[in-house]
Amino acid sequence: MIELGDTLLRLDYRNHLWIILSHPDSQGRRALANLTTHDSTDDRHRACPLIIARDEHPWVKHDSCIYFDGVRLDTEDQIIAASARGRLHRHEKATPSLVRKIQLAALESDLPANAFKTAIRAALRP
Repeated sequence: MIELGDTLLRLDYRNHLWIILSHPDSQGRRALANLTTHDSTDDRHRACPLIIARDEHPWVKHDSCIYFDGVRLDTEDQIIAASARGRLHRHEKATPSLVRKIQLAALESDLPANAFKTAIRAALRP
């Protein structure tokens, strides 16, 4: 079962860590975003002033940011299928404070689509 705050390491040439940022929406999709190395000279990274530091998650080894250009809405079945193919592996869960920090940054960013933001807003409701 996939839960809010679960993390998944995508096994590819970049090995990005993906974080589940929402509960399932009306179509069963969850919002996911990935961490990437922060590069202050990259315009894509300037769009996200949120920096994730090394002490915020065990996977983070240097300043990182959320790549809001590449967010996803995937169903649990899609996530499980990717895991079964060996493309995703679970990693240590993100803390509630880190999840909330990323959720709030997503809502502030101009990049994620409205469906992604709607899923985030629903996850923030008590």
